[in-house]
Amino acid sequence: MVILLTALNRLGIQTTGYRPKLPATDLPLGAINGIDSVLWCYTFSAMLFTGALSGYLPMAATLLMVSCALIALVVAITSDFPVNVASLAEQAVVILAAISVTINNHLGEFSSID
Repeated sequence: MVILLTALNRLGIQTTGYRPKLPATDLPLGAINGIDSVLWCYTFSAMLFTGALSGYLPMAATLLMVSCALIALVVAITSDFPVNVASLAEQAVVILAAISVTINNHLGEFSSID
């Protein structure tokens, strides 16, 4: 393995980590990460705000996108590493979505006026 890494290094092939070279390469990577974050935020808000809460979906999606952008900004400013990707935790959203569906089922019983 050491021989292979030495040979790759002599050929000028990078073998460890990411070293930013040009803004022309970093900006598209940031744009792709931003698009990915927006799509995840909308998906998460659609999972959480279903049923009786679906009227709040646009506000929830906006709130998640703003909070994700703020988290990414804080991580980018305060980190010592050149490349960081900050995003929402998928596992927590799935657990919250299961709780949200259960609550929405019970809200449906109380929302009708007879």
